[in-house]
Amino acid sequence: MQQRFMTPAFNPTPQGPCFCGSEKAFGDCCGSRAADRPPPVGVHVKRGFLEPGQCAEWVSVLDRQKGEQTGTFSGGEVRVNEARVTERVFLGPVEESVTALMRDIFSTTIPAAMGRQIQWFERPQILRYRRGSHYRLHADSERYIKERKVWQKTMDRDVSLLLYLNEDFSGGELSFFAMNYVFRPKVGDLLFFPSDHRYAHIAHEVTGGTRYVIVSWAAYADEPKVKSEPTWNSIAI
Repeated sequence: MQQRFMTPAFNPTPQGPCFCGSEKAFGDCCGSRAADRPPPVGVHVKRGFLEPGQCAEWVSVLDRQKGEQTGTFSGGEVRVNEARVTERVFLGPVEESVTALMRDIFSTTIPAAMGRQIQWFERPQILRYRRGSHYRLHADSERYIKERKVWQKTMDRDVSLLLYLNEDFSGGELSFFAMNYVFRPKVGDLLFFPSDHRYAHIAHEVTGGTRYVIVSWAAYADEPKVKSEPTWNSIAI
């Protein structure tokens, strides 16, 4: 693993300069605790991106689909543990339409917002969070090396995407820990952000109902790669 894939821990202070370059204090900018604050720089929110009717149609299918318990990626394998409690749902009859939508988002919406082209994205997954399900604090592309106090990039993920299919549940917020930002999803909301540890996040426990969300990750075309080949489930743009 080359040194360029390791970075010091992101640890901003409220009085220090904001990482976004605004010349404001972090606590008054991307780290604000104000109730009506906008998302931090890098976090893109598109409310109602997908029509409620389409979301409801997919959810009605997914309610009948089988699922399998997911886990966390560690040491080259996926391990089921209490850090991540949720189900991956088999896409079945909605796979083609969901994949087509993800291709369109990664080809147009995200490059327009991020100013960079996508090389490939991971085959989309649909996660089902039942009551009690959650995902503890994690970064999508990096792991923390405690002894060296650095983060190491271990996966070629540069952008993380979530598309929420329903809102008839309680709990289930998404928190960006270092930014003091809590996202409360509504049906059809699209959310995407960098996959590195600055945007480490928590999927809070669902306390009632069931939450459905489409997730995927993508690699920039011009970003140096950790692996010599794209991930096995990649789809080229």
